[in-house]
Amino acid sequence: MLGMSKRTNAPDTSQVPKEVRDAVERARKVAREQIDNCHLPTHWRESVDYLDENFAFFLTHVLNMGKPEWSHSLPTAAVGLPHDGADLTDFNYYFNPTFAALLTPEEFAFIQAHETMHVLLNHLKLIESGKKKGKFKDARKFNVAADCVINDYLSSMGLEPGRIRDMGCFGPDIVKYDCSNSTVSEVYLDIPDQSGEGGEGDDEGEGGGGQIDGSGKGGLGEYMDGMSKSQMTGDHDWLHNPDDAKGQGNASGKIAEQAGMPQDLEDKAADDDQQGTPGAGPGSEAGAMRNFVDQKGVSMKWAELLREVNPDTFKKRGPKPRPSYHRTPRKLQGVYDSRMGREMGVMPVKRDPDSHRGETPCIVMFMDGSGSCSDWIQNFATLAKSVPPSKIKLIAYTFSTYTLPFDLESDNPKMASGGTAFSPIEAEIQKSVVPELGHYPKAVVVMTDLEGAFYDVLPDSKNKERWLWLATHGGRYDYRGANKFGKVVKIEDFCEGMPGIKQVSSRGW
Repeated sequence: MLGMSKRTNAPDTSQVPKEVRDAVERARKVAREQIDNCHLPTHWRESVDYLDENFAFFLTHVLNMGKPEWSHSLPTAAVGLPHDGADLTDFNYYFNPTFAALLTPEEFAFIQAHETMHVLLNHLKLIESGKKKGKFKDARKFNVAADCVINDYLSSMGLEPGRIRDMGCFGPDIVKYDCSNSTVSEVYLDIPDQSGEGGEGDDEGEGGGGQIDGSGKGGLGEYMDGMSKSQMTGDHDWLHNPDDAKGQGNASGKIAEQAGMPQDLEDKAADDDQQGTPGAGPGSEAGAMRNFVDQKGVSMKWAELLREVNPDTFKKRGPKPRPSYHRTPRKLQGVYDSRMGREMGVMPVKRDPDSHRGETPCIVMFMDGSGSCSDWIQNFATLAKSVPPSKIKLIAYTFSTYTLPFDLESDNPKMASGGTAFSPIEAEIQKSVVPELGHYPKAVVVMTDLEGAFYDVLPDSKNKERWLWLATHGGRYDYRGANKFGKVVKIEDFCEGMPGIKQVSSRGW
C-alpha cells in the first residue's frame, strides 16, 4: 500500500493504474480544493460519528474491523480479508484517498457499512460453495446481485446513500424490485445478461451497459465516470480469488460468527448457504410458485401475474417490518430495561418497508354477470381467493351495466344482471379504488365473454395496458369496437391445469 501524508496529495503517477490516474485528473478539475483540503483521519472520524449517532449496530462492526488504509492502487474501496483463523482485529479496510475525499461523511459511512456487510454475510464463502452447486457462474452477476442486496438493505435500515444511490447497484433500478429482503441467490436469477459493448465489469442498469456517466455530481461523478456501477461501493476482486478462497472464506466465516448479527441477517446468510441451483429447489422463487399453484389449485399463468403485480409475492419471506437498529435518544442510553434484558440505548426500532414504487400492489377483479359466463364463476372465485393478502391487495366485483362487490365467501354470490357494459368498471375504479389506494391498481382482471362495449368512461391511455381480459367462448364475442386495449387471453388457456375447467359453450358455434 502506498504511504500517504495527512492531506490527500496527488498520487505518484508511476505507481498508479491509468484508470485511477484518469479518474483523479477528472475529479481534480472539478473539486481540486475539496480533494487537497480533506484531512482523511478527520473525515474518517466524522463518518464514524455519524454511525455513532444513528446506527449502533454498524458502528460496532465498523470499529471492530479496523482502521482504514489509504491507497491509490485501487479505484474506490476494498476489504482486506486476513489469513485463515483470523479474528476481527486482523481485518483491514482499504480506500482510495481521492475517492474517500469526495464523499460526504454520510456517504463514507454507507461505503464502510457496505464493505462490512460483504464480510458479515460471508460472500466469499457463498460464491465458492455456490460454484460447486452449479450456480454463480457469472462473476459480474454475482457482484451486482450482492451489491443490490446490501445496498437495498442498508437503505431500508435508514442509512443515507446520497449520490451513491444514483451511481451504485440498487435493486429497483437493475431488477425492478427492492432486494432488501432477498438473498443473493434469488437476485442473481434476475440480473440481466450483459449487453452493449461494455467490458466484463460493467453492470446493467435501466439503459443496458451500465457504465456511470456522473457528470455534475460535485467531483464524485467525474471520478466515477466510465466505471461500472458495482465499483461505486468497492472492488470485488477479493471475492473471486481462487488462490485465497478457502482460507479467506473460513476467516470471513469466523468473523461473521464472532460478530453477532440480528436474526434477519443470520436468516439471509443461512438461506443463501442452503439454496442449491437457483430456481430448482423448494426454497427458490420458482419452487415457491410451483408450491403455490399446487396448493391453491390455480394456473402457473396466474402465479406469474401475481409476481408481476408484486415481485416479492413468492420471495421466501417477502416484505415485513425490519429492525432498523437506530440508536435511541442519548438520555435513554444506559437505562436498563429488565423486561427486555438489555439497555434501552440499543433497542431496535421497527419500521415498515415502503414499496419501491410508492404504490400498494393491488389487483381489481371483475366477473361478468351474464348468464353465458356463469360456468366460470367458480374459477373466478378460486383465482381471487388465492391472492395472498399479505402481499397483494385484492378488490373483487361483479358487473353488468353496474357493479356490485363480489362476495368471495358466499357459495352463491349475488351477481350483477342485465346487459354488459365495460364503462362501469372504469367508473368504479375511479370512484372507489383510486381514492382508497391513492393510485391506479397494478392490474385490472376482467372475466367476460366480451359481448359488451365502452359507452363513455374510459381508462387513461397510460393505464390501458394494465387490463387483462379473460375471454370465454374463445373471445368470439368481442364487441368492444374501437376500444380494444389490454391483453386478451382465452380463459381456457389462462386457467389451464385448474380443477373444474369448463368446456367452451356451443352457443352460436
